[in-house]
Amino acid sequence: MQRNCRQPRASVTAEALNINISKSSDSQHGSGTTYIFGRGGALITYTWPPNDRPSTRADRLAVGFSTQLKEAILVRVESAKGLGDYLELHIVRYRLRG
Repeated sequence: MQRNCRQPRASVTAEALNINISKSSDSQHGSGTTYIFGRGGALITYTWPPNDRPSTRADRLAVGFSTQLKEAILVRVESAKGLGDYLELHIVRYRLRG
């Protein structure tokens, strides 16, 4: 697994996993990481170190999913503690919502 940034602090419930966080320019395309979860699902949490937060001018998140679930939370990105801002992608009745 390749890492292009400082060691992330991550925690996972349900299954033990490592995560791949990379900082790269738009012209670089790296290989992705695949996680396969069982029926119980899992949670991957990444917390940026307080003094190493990325710029908030422009953020990009690329994800891909394959599921047969009718309802699910796919991705939730929360802002710094105390702000209450978040972005969430979820499935409701087989349809992707944001």
